[in-house]
Amino acid sequence: MTSCRLILAAAAALLLPLGALAQSTVTVSGVWVRETVPGRNVTAAYAVVENPGSTDLQITGAAAEVACGANHVLARTVSGAVRGWGRNVHGQVTVPTDLGAVTQLAAGYDHSLALRADGTVRCWGLNTAAQCNVPAGMGAAATIAAGGDHSVAVLANGTVRCWGKNTAGQCSVPSGMGPATQATAGAEHTAVRLADGTVRAWGATLQGQLAVPAGLANVSVVQAGANHTVALLADGFLSVGSRRSYLPESIAWIQKSVPPGSRIFSNDGRLAYYSGGVVAWDTLPAATAQITAGEAPVSGTDYWLIHLGRDDAGLDVAIAAYGARLVPVARFGEPGGPGVLVLRPAP
Repeated sequence: MTSCRLILAAAAALLLPLGALAQSTVTVSGVWVRETVPGRNVTAAYAVVENPGSTDLQITGAAAEVACGANHVLARTVSGAVRGWGRNVHGQVTVPTDLGAVTQLAAGYDHSLALRADGTVRCWGLNTAAQCNVPAGMGAAATIAAGGDHSVAVLANGTVRCWGKNTAGQCSVPSGMGPATQATAGAEHTAVRLADGTVRAWGATLQGQLAVPAGLANVSVVQAGANHTVALLADGFLSVGSRRSYLPESIAWIQKSVPPGSRIFSNDGRLAYYSGGVVAWDTLPAATAQITAGEAPVSGTDYWLIHLGRDDAGLDVAIAAYGARLVPVARFGEPGGPGVLVLRPAP
């Protein structure tokens, strides 16, 4: 799950190239953890560190993966070794010495999971809800995930197993569900990508985190924040269904994914500013009118960053009228509601 204190937006995390991560540097300085990506003047992650030392701790080398809990961080190198740092009241960063080679990590509020090369799962840290009690005889896992106080594994045959806290039904796997290929977990909900490219979710639903958009298909990756869920489609389009956090998540994605100096067309100065792109600022107030009139520039731009407000119901339709000249890249917000739409001119 994505931590509240480790601000690594799920959307941005999905699109961060593994190659960039493998060459990145993770630095602990004072009470902050900072993960920077070469060529970007943005900070990918922050976290509060308990009892920081007086000097910076720098973990360099070929990092293959990071996992973020509420107040702790895990890192896996390409060789399969695991390092942990941050809050350790419950032993969540005390990596077992006999862990062996690891292929995947996951972190909950105060517990940690590792998928070993032989398919077995190891858990350590807080265990008040049995979130570290891996079911006996579970079989080989293909992938894992950690929620707030629960744990998830997708087995090699596509079966989903959950254990730990179940007060909201987050561990009650739906019966008759088809085989899964990937899982993710939020504070009190669980979601999986099925083999047919669709998504199933269960658990807490107060924030709409189980409201899988109608017709959502061709999903390649699904990821959960504490109270929302994100899907990356096979064609690279990003679907974010949070009704409360679409603006900061879109800005985080824009900062990491839009190359500095890109030529931007936008109707929102905030999106344009954080893109670091080249914008004719006097065109911002007229952008929405230009789109509606079919007069917005397509050639000569690299990205369209469009804010769809509550009163912009017709803007979606107007953009669709540009047809194949524009390629949707990402959408943040509920379908049919307020949000941010990212598009690029067709090649």
